[in-house]
Amino acid sequence: MREIIQEKINAWLNANRDPDTGLFPPFPKPADGGSKLIVFPPPKFDFEVETKKKKDAKKDDKKKKKKKASPFPPLVFPVDDEEKPPSCPAFFLRHVRESVDVYTHSWHDKDDSANLAQKHDTDRLKGQLRPMVLEVDQNTRVILDRVKKKILAELKAARKKQKKGAKEKRKEKKKDKDKDAPPPAKKKPKKPKDPTAQRTIESIYSELVKNGIVQLLPKRELSDYVSTETFYGPTFEVDPTGFDPTTAQVKRAVVEYCIMPLVSDFVHQNAPYIKSVLLYGAEGNGKTLLVHASARAAGAAYFNLSPQVLDGKYPGKQGAKMLQMVFKLARIMAPSVVHISGVEKLFVTDRKKIKTWGLKDKPNRIKKALTKEVKNIKPGERVLFLGTSSRPQDAPGKRPVFPNFFTKRIYVPFPDYGSRSRIWRALIERHGGVVTEQFNLSTISQLSDGFSVASIEKVCKTVLTEKRKRKVARLSPCFSFSMDSRSKL
Repeated sequence: MREIIQEKINAWLNANRDPDTGLFPPFPKPADGGSKLIVFPPPKFDFEVETKKKKDAKKDDKKKKKKKASPFPPLVFPVDDEEKPPSCPAFFLRHVRESVDVYTHSWHDKDDSANLAQKHDTDRLKGQLRPMVLEVDQNTRVILDRVKKKILAELKAARKKQKKGAKEKRKEKKKDKDKDAPPPAKKKPKKPKDPTAQRTIESIYSELVKNGIVQLLPKRELSDYVSTETFYGPTFEVDPTGFDPTTAQVKRAVVEYCIMPLVSDFVHQNAPYIKSVLLYGAEGNGKTLLVHASARAAGAAYFNLSPQVLDGKYPGKQGAKMLQMVFKLARIMAPSVVHISGVEKLFVTDRKKIKTWGLKDKPNRIKKALTKEVKNIKPGERVLFLGTSSRPQDAPGKRPVFPNFFTKRIYVPFPDYGSRSRIWRALIERHGGVVTEQFNLSTISQLSDGFSVASIEKVCKTVLTEKRKRKVARLSPCFSFSMDSRSKL
């Protein structure tokens, strides 16, 4: 009996031992039962037995409830929304994953460095097309022939039924005409007349080329627009009122709204339809460069309808005919971009301001016709209207007619510190200089805060003269200029 009691006490001590300190628990007090509580423990119940502590806690809760409520409402802190919208729509996510799987399966391990012309892979084409065309069994061909015959028989039967139904309808109509005269038919709305219906496309194209409306795009790429990511970029997406967008965000917006709908039919059909985009900001920050680069990247035809181009051409009502020719040709040559630089001038009605521009004709003469043509752009035509403005505040009117004319508006800001440092280096090297590690590029980037790209280029032109380059090349070891295209760093 003694040994049994000793074993139970040892088991209780090991079970209630502190795992951190290794100390054994004290024995129960005699009032609670002493060692009898260890040898003969009380039975465990599924329900909880109320103790004195629980009863006291309930009494305290009742007392607290009886207390008067505070006159001030409790503080409520905002709770983060757990169900945030996904960064990529669920409709496109499946297609993105499928394209990534196809790339990893077929192109990830292939060495394509020698294929500079980006020619097609004949082996892969043969492997995909031969099973579909050449390796068809005779049994499947017999089945296909039977299916074709059934389809043709069903089509012929349906055609006969349609002819019989049409004859019966005609007979019924004749009977109804004899009984009661039908009411007069409603007049259909008149379609707008096309003044270029009798002209060929070649004649329209040659006329627009002679007047400088259809232009060749300059060799400008999106990489020419220098951009850098910053740490406050994500904060702009959450609260766009406190910060300007970064140059990288501007470039990304141009790609998403201007280039992708023109290049991809899939994006054009499934993404929200955008027919007009406005790029606005201070002069010399790259708005025209983004227009040329986006049109060149999309392989689009370029139509320039700026007031400087149309000045002295198509006066009066001829401007509306010219716009009909432009948009007709743009639909035929799709994808195409119609661009107007200084688009705010079309909305200005003040004669004094118009005289200050030094133009022969008023730019606002094509405003009504332009609004009609832009509204008539329909999904599937792949025609984009791009406007650039450096003074959008000049457009008058209590209602925001000018900004609401465009479905999307993108602000092009001044370059930030990271972009300015890259711009300074690129422009100095373009004008014949070479920036070494000893040149303090960070200081000049910091001091040029608020400079546009055009002003930075103007500084480089005025400072980097031929005479000054020779002197600095002789004297200054930290800032050297290359006088020959073959010179090296």
